[in-house]
Amino acid sequence: MKKSEKKILKIVDVLNSYCVFVGATDTTLNLKQEPKRDIITIDSDFDLNKLDKYVSKLDYILNQPKDPTMEQMFGNLIGNTEFQDDNDVYVIASLIDTAKVDIDGNKLHVVITVEK
Repeated sequence: MKKSEKKILKIVDVLNSYCVFVGATDTTLNLKQEPKRDIITIDSDFDLNKLDKYVSKLDYILNQPKDPTMEQMFGNLIGNTEFQDDNDVYVIASLIDTAKVDIDGNKLHVVITVEK
């Protein structure tokens, strides 16, 4: 498996774990691989009790400037530990190129792109 494929799988894994962490009971993840980019789309519900502390900050977190040095270290930073809070989301935010986050009631829609 290529390094770029491992990176995308780790991003998908962290986002799925994040959805479970915020109380999702119905999550759909889609990965579309195009020649020049990968597009990850997530549709999920969440526990409204997690809105203020976590979900409302997701757009801000995911739209931080990309950090090329993180790409070299992402595997060690995230590791295989159990997902406990949104710290892993901060790590993957530095690996993505764009993120669009929409929140409607207890519904979350996220579209992420990662340029190849």
